[in-house]
Amino acid sequence: MSKARIFCISNANRNYFSSHNTNYIPKKIVLKSYVMFAAPPRIDKMPGDLCLPENENTKIKIFYSGDQPMTVSLRKDTEVIKETTHIKFTIFDDYIIIFIRELEKDDSGTYTLECKNDSGSASGSFTIRTTGNLVSLFLVFGLGYIYRTSLFSL
Repeated sequence: MSKARIFCISNANRNYFSSHNTNYIPKKIVLKSYVMFAAPPRIDKMPGDLCLPENENTKIKIFYSGDQPMTVSLRKDTEVIKETTHIKFTIFDDYIIIFIRELEKDDSGTYTLECKNDSGSASGSFTIRTTGNLVSLFLVFGLGYIYRTSLFSL
């Protein structure tokens, strides 16, 4: 049995290590194996503070890098979010999309995304603030009306 420790691995020498083991008792057996170093996850681009209107569908795109297999978990404040019909997240090769259907006031808070693989982990957070629907406010109080894409006051 032999052990090897390799320090200071960079992307330049990634996947270029090999191990040759020879056993001469009772006959010559040569084992050749290649060592692969997985890149740890890194969150490249994540939104900061989001002010989103209530009762609207929203899509949040987060870019990441790192080798698969990777596990991704999403938390709101301190509780883990499970996928439901209200909130879903889909993992692609280089980004993650979080879908929130019909945003509610309860969806406001700090969200933390954590990506893990065998080489390490990375996490990032963003804040969602839910705002009321401004157009409905104008209509309820009789302050204006909507014509095509413009809001006119009375």
